[in-house]
Amino acid sequence: RVVAAGADGVAVFEFSSPVPAVWSVGARIGGVDVTGSPQTAVFVDAVGPRVPLSVPQVAPSNGVRLAGEVAAADRAVAAEGGLVVVVAGVGGELARCPVAGDGSFACVLPGLGNGTEVSVWIEDSAGGVSPVVLLAVDAVPPSPGTVSPSDGAQLAGTGEIGAQVVVTAEDGTRLCSAVVSTSGTWACALAPLAGEGELVAVEHTDSAGNSAEFQWRIGVPRVMITVASVVRGGTQTAVGVNFQPGEAVEAVMYSDPQVVGTANADADGRVEFSWAVPPAAEVGNHLIVFTGAVSGSFQESFAVVAGGAPTGEPTGGPTGTPTGGPTGNPTSGPTAGPTGEPTGTPTGGPPGTPTGEPSAGPTGEPTGTPTGEPSAGPTGEPTTGPTGEPTIGSSYGPTGEPTAGSSVGPTASASAGGGGGKLPLTGSAALGPVTALALALMGAGALALAWGRRKRAN
Repeated sequence: RVVAAGADGVAVFEFSSPVPAVWSVGARIGGVDVTGSPQTAVFVDAVGPRVPLSVPQVAPSNGVRLAGEVAAADRAVAAEGGLVVVVAGVGGELARCPVAGDGSFACVLPGLGNGTEVSVWIEDSAGGVSPVVLLAVDAVPPSPGTVSPSDGAQLAGTGEIGAQVVVTAEDGTRLCSAVVSTSGTWACALAPLAGEGELVAVEHTDSAGNSAEFQWRIGVPRVMITVASVVRGGTQTAVGVNFQPGEAVEAVMYSDPQVVGTANADADGRVEFSWAVPPAAEVGNHLIVFTGAVSGSFQESFAVVAGGAPTGEPTGGPTGTPTGGPTGNPTSGPTAGPTGEPTGTPTGGPPGTPTGEPSAGPTGEPTGTPTGEPSAGPTGEPTTGPTGEPTIGSSYGPTGEPTAGSSVGPTASASAGGGGGKLPLTGSAALGPVTALALALMGAGALALAWGRRKRAN
């Protein structure tokens, strides 16, 4: 366009170029070229040479939010408000958001599904465009990992590398935070301290913005038993506390492993087992081990004692065989020991024995000596000791030969007295006629011998 034309015939023209370029310029008057030859015109950008935009740094996205920052070289343009971020998908543009003066940006997305691919780039006000970044949406929450039992001073565990961990109390107070290290572990000191049984919230947030939160009960589990010792075949009870609410806990008795059972801890972290100790369990110390699915293993010991013979083993005396008198053999007296020959043999001597005959007293001495006859006793004739001549109503002791008025068995006794030389027996087995007669004669002879000696002494 003509800017001005002077009287001297000088004309001033002005023209522009949409892009930086080199143009040839000429002039015509009345259709006649008056320049003689074309002139060169160079057009440049009024703001200086264009600097290419760098690739933006884009963080993983959960499909709801996309964030990142531009390169340091582009932050001056961002400070002038001349940069925007464009996010596009298969169906077209999804979001357009400004870049802040510090070079950061955050765009809101329409809740894209896991694995959805998007394209991200930046533009300036002059129409400059950066290289495109391709990104797949990560909408999967992080693994919560594990947490170690805590006494309330520190909490530690594992998680997804790079995830942010925040621990808060039930009232929302932030107790501590940490970042999961490259080894997959984290730890932080609780401030203020948490008490045993208190529930805290542990939240893991990954780099894509996905989060996972769970509750953790403060306290170190322990196992308690109801009795310190139990007999074989008896019942033992063990209680576990400070496990996590709803946690599966398995109980196993050692030395020889015996699975007692599996149960879930209640809302207070308590679990209880009762079981019968095997009858064949070894006498000595044993363990009961509680293993929680998330808390780990904890144990307590107790003793197993005999408390009696094992089931199925005879209990009839030291050797299990019946006993029968001092030497273990049945006696021939009225009884033969606790488990020997049957008792209840008839007493009173052979049939026909006169009644009223004297009988042996508690010491085996004959009583009821015929009227007028002297009797052996404390003031009568002294009796011979264990090595002398046997007297009526005495014996040599457990190993001597039996005499009239004595018996082999420990409780047997017999008596001898007058009355025609008959020797009635009491408390002994019934004798046949011949044996009874022989014993009667022997008794009569013994009486005569004793009487003769007494008369000579007089």
